[in-house]
Amino acid sequence: MVRAYSYQYGAMSLQNDLLVGFVDGDHAADWARNGINQAIELGLMTGQADRQFGPRIQANRAETAQVIYNYLYSPTVKRIKK
Repeated sequence: MVRAYSYQYGAMSLQNDLLVGFVDGDHAADWARNGINQAIELGLMTGQADRQFGPRIQANRAETAQVIYNYLYSPTVKRIKK
């Protein structure tokens, strides 16, 4: 979804590591951190309860659908025109 966002609205640069706000944020793989941080910054993903993100847990169907819904319809997703 972050790639789709970048294609539609342009790439974004991050200023902070947003995973530090989650108790399990340090469990995210190094190769995935940038994409996860972008998804959080854009409002596509918010994590789970109790300040957990679950970077090593497979997303279920409902969670995946929520990310797609957020990308398409959520007013909280940052939309920056190219």
